[in-house]
Amino acid sequence: MSYVNQLGIQTEGRSKGQIAKDITVAIYRKDGMKGYYRGYLAAICTYVPSSASWWTFYQLFQDVAGALLPVGDEGIPNTVVQCGCAMSSGVTTSIMTNPLDLVKTRVQVQRRPFFETAVRLWRQERLRIFSKGLTARMTSSVIYSVAIIFGYETVKKYSVLEEYKDKVLW
Repeated sequence: MSYVNQLGIQTEGRSKGQIAKDITVAIYRKDGMKGYYRGYLAAICTYVPSSASWWTFYQLFQDVAGALLPVGDEGIPNTVVQCGCAMSSGVTTSIMTNPLDLVKTRVQVQRRPFFETAVRLWRQERLRIFSKGLTARMTSSVIYSVAIIFGYETVKKYSVLEEYKDKVLW
């Protein structure tokens, strides 16, 4: 696999820590502090709709699963359903926001403004912007979603006061 080493960092025979330090220094020398924030606006334009849609779909999938599946004491454990809903939400959100994530990554790597990058990407890729890198993104999102929801729902369960435990669907 060939790649362009834009910062001219020597990687052969060096540890990841040494390489990371050299990259950090090279970015600072090239762009100053703003170099560490390249793509920040593009990241916000990706993460805000992604997070908002993720939580919306998570709740929607939970509502649908609760209506269609036997959940709880006599059926599928609620934690299993929640993890399944988290996975579904991660996949759905990845599909919906993949073009934004692709633009964000290009802005960060190619050092061009957001709008210019989006236009250039559309001209080069056309409809492939919906699928390019999608499998990796969905895989990452599914793993992250399950880990986060398992932790989130577990903490939530242990945080409920005794007087309300009988009112919560477990």
